Amino acid sequence: MQIKPTEQAVALATLAVEIQNASNPAPVIGLLQRSQAYFSCYGSAASLNNPVSKSILNKLNHLAGMSQSCMNCHNECIDLANGHTVII
Repeated sequence: MQIKPTEQAVALATLAVEIQNASNPAPVIGLLQRSQAYFSCYGSAASLNNPVSKSILNKLNHLAGMSQSCMNCHNECIDLANGHTVII
């Protein structure tokens, strides 16, 4: 599946990169909800299976003291934030 760098996808990816320094889970959860709503246009499985949502979920895992499971998704998220098409 290709994720094209639409204006909203780039904005969400940029926020997902910036939120990596957050210490409060509330805005992280809010961003995850926005990301899921947007990426559901690619299909229900894509609402969580995209680099933006995965990067946000990794941050939530970190805040919960759990291990992070997807490091490559952060790089894909940065690529999308920089306006590049991402293939997942």
